[in-house]
Amino acid sequence: MRADLEASITVAGKPTPGESVEELIAWARAKLGFGPERRWELISSRNKLRKIFFEIEEVTPESKTRLIGKVSRSDRSKGAFESLLTVWDSGFRPPSIYTVVRPVAYLEERKLLLQEKAPGLPLLDFIRRRDEKAEEMTCRAARWLCALHGGSIAALPFDGESAVVERCKTELTEDSRGSRERIGEIADCISSKLAARGPTNWVPSHGDFHPMNVFLAEHGRVTVIDFDTFSARERAADVAYFLAQAAIMGYLDKGSFNATSGVRSAFLAEYQRSARCEFDAARLGLYIALAFLQSLHFETCILHTGNSSIVDPWLKSAEQCLEGDIEL
Repeated sequence: MRADLEASITVAGKPTPGESVEELIAWARAKLGFGPERRWELISSRNKLRKIFFEIEEVTPESKTRLIGKVSRSDRSKGAFESLLTVWDSGFRPPSIYTVVRPVAYLEERKLLLQEKAPGLPLLDFIRRRDEKAEEMTCRAARWLCALHGGSIAALPFDGESAVVERCKTELTEDSRGSRERIGEIADCISSKLAARGPTNWVPSHGDFHPMNVFLAEHGRVTVIDFDTFSARERAADVAYFLAQAAIMGYLDKGSFNATSGVRSAFLAEYQRSARCEFDAARLGLYIALAFLQSLHFETCILHTGNSSIVDPWLKSAEQCLEGDIEL
């Protein structure tokens, strides 16, 4: 057996000896009742953040289809599957050009989510290579988000922002002790501004909308993946998160936030044009600052990259945004 297929399958936090991705696939096929006329061929598999991902090609007499499987320790995959079903059934499926990946199955016993592989390339690929179509593709992503926000899709309001901020504050002040005071002040300011907001017009929200989760195909289809954090939030949350993550990805790739300034400007302008709205800089700044705090926590406390050089520019950007200056 190839080494990359020997990953243990994790269920409820405990590894199950002797199980492999190939065994998992055989189990899933049996569970779904698939016969030999519906063949699965393993393309690749990998482990990432205590999750197992694999890609297969489903071959039938009529067609070939690429599918993605994900095994998680938590119930977030179940929530992602249910959210995908909800959004898919609401109309985000072909022949519309604004789609989500087709949900295939969720198998509770192994916490296995099976879904269509998104067609096309991630938006980040166009941005990174400075493709002449990068801004056009980014505008297509903005229109997808506008369509989601304008849809009549049932979603529970997200009420975990305070807990997110508190976790970031607690764990970051332990790992970045030299910046403990700045982190505490930023977190407290974010918490205060979140608590002070008035009545909100909630919209269906992706919750993790960034250039790696948006796929664009040549024929025009825009497909978005990863619905683990789908909920209802205010419009500014998704828009600000995209702006922050695009800035961060540009910095990590090119060493400067300016690397993605053009696509970020195009995204914001296109969203506001399509949604016929104009964002208050203070609201966008609040959520961009929150995204920078979350990103710093992810890099420092989850991935443990040890990249201390990002701490000051991340915190400086958060501070500027909390003052209403969203020019990253």
